[in-house]
Amino acid sequence: MDGDEALRGSASWWTAVWGYRVAMVAVVVIVAGLVTMVASTGSGQWIIAAGMGLVVVADLMVLTGISRAGRSLPGKRPPFRTLRRALLHDALHGAA
Repeated sequence: MDGDEALRGSASWWTAVWGYRVAMVAVVVIVAGLVTMVASTGSGQWIIAAGMGLVVVADLMVLTGISRAGRSLPGKRPPFRTLRRALLHDALHGAA
């Protein structure tokens, strides 16, 4: 992807990367809530609600970060699919 270094150096990009990581944690929390619902309906529902709240926060972080990072690139914007692939790579491979 053109401008990889410029993209990965921006604070907006790292907001999106951390948002994606928060989304992965949210999925784990939701699964834990589903498992907890077997033993206690009330507790499981609260855990699932907390996980859904994390999903909303993560989505906002990812969308804001990607849109700001894409706007900061010089020239033509890369397609969203390319940005998403780079985001997934950075979030899963621990690029810092």
